[in-house]
Amino acid sequence: MKKIIPLLCLSLLGAADLHAAGRQNTVTGSIGVRQGYDSNVHRTADGEVEEWTTALTPTLGLTSASARDSLSVNYSPSVVYNHRLDETNLEHFLDLAARRSLSDRLQLSLTDTYELGDDSGLNRDDTGTRPDRIVLSENRGRNRYWSNSLTARINNEFARDSSLGLGYNHSLLDNSAPNEEDYQRHRPFASFDRRWSTRWSTGIDGSYSRGNFDQSDDLSEYTADLEQRCHLDPHRTITGSVGYTNAEYDGTTSGYDTWSFQAGYRTDLTAASTLAASAGWNTTARDNGGDEDGLAYSLDYQRRLEKGSFTLNGSGGFENQQFAGAGNGLSRYWTLGAGLRHQLAERLTADGRLQYRNDDYLDRQPSSGEKSWDAGGGLNWAFGRWYTASLRYLFREVNADATSDDYTDHRLFFALSAGRDLWKW
Repeated sequence: MKKIIPLLCLSLLGAADLHAAGRQNTVTGSIGVRQGYDSNVHRTADGEVEEWTTALTPTLGLTSASARDSLSVNYSPSVVYNHRLDETNLEHFLDLAARRSLSDRLQLSLTDTYELGDDSGLNRDDTGTRPDRIVLSENRGRNRYWSNSLTARINNEFARDSSLGLGYNHSLLDNSAPNEEDYQRHRPFASFDRRWSTRWSTGIDGSYSRGNFDQSDDLSEYTADLEQRCHLDPHRTITGSVGYTNAEYDGTTSGYDTWSFQAGYRTDLTAASTLAASAGWNTTARDNGGDEDGLAYSLDYQRRLEKGSFTLNGSGGFENQQFAGAGNGLSRYWTLGAGLRHQLAERLTADGRLQYRNDDYLDRQPSSGEKSWDAGGGLNWAFGRWYTASLRYLFREVNADATSDDYTDHRLFFALSAGRDLWKW
């Protein structure tokens, strides 16, 4: 199965006539070597185990575009040597995005992300992560797995700033370790966005998820969200939203109904900064009688600096983490984070981020909490025509109600890479 899925994705290449008139095609290639250090491989409170790894990663990419369609494929196999275990493993990453305009108003798109490896913590630091890409819990540690997330969408723009969309996502997680949670998820979804006038617009989203787990109870989840917008002018918008989630489990796990009510404001503060914020109330009625409620909020502030950028973001409410690969289930959470990027010299950039998160896992018996700090920073230097060197540090500290789940982890990476366009036609 793990070989069939990427082969099916690559077979889409045959559907595009890469030699058609008016197309622009580019094949890129790169190769990189990365030295990595992990101070606590198994994410344990005591008896930390250190590990050094060396990875050699070639990457081959293709982009092809015409006036009516586009295709992007990137494939990166990695040969990873583990110095502690004295063994070598092969990892794979495949990323595909395709778009086709069936008419002036009707568009079809397909995305797929396939991964085979053992380091689920690395994809959490990837700022280019797709919204539908599977993001696994860092608390899993180093466990070998493969995952695939395939999404197909069709979108019809039936009027100016108005559209109707339908889609389907299939996600799959398969772990090598028998004690890890495997699952398969089916999620059809729909969206409706209507601009009624220069002042008013409405957005409606709905989805159904069916999660089949090999250890936990299977899950059926329905979600619906309605947002009403008042556009005061092109730079300021007031919003009001209502969200509903119904979750039912096949076994003894308690199902729940969640309502969210929020009011928000979005504005361009200056030509270089934007702010989007909302606040309201969440309430959850659980089948077992353990009802919960509390503050719901979201924050997104972005500012362009003279030689970089600054971001501040946060959110809070209820979140189902059943598909993060750690079996945590429903969480009442809040989080706040910040990021900074600065160009130190013409070809030298630095970045850093800091995030705090507080979780109360309601599906655990008994319920328990977890507080975590995540930080990271790095330097990136582009030299010559094709070469890049980077140094990155990651830190994570978890303080849990169950002290056996506490841990601190330090990670360090140094990488060298070379890449260039190989062919254009």
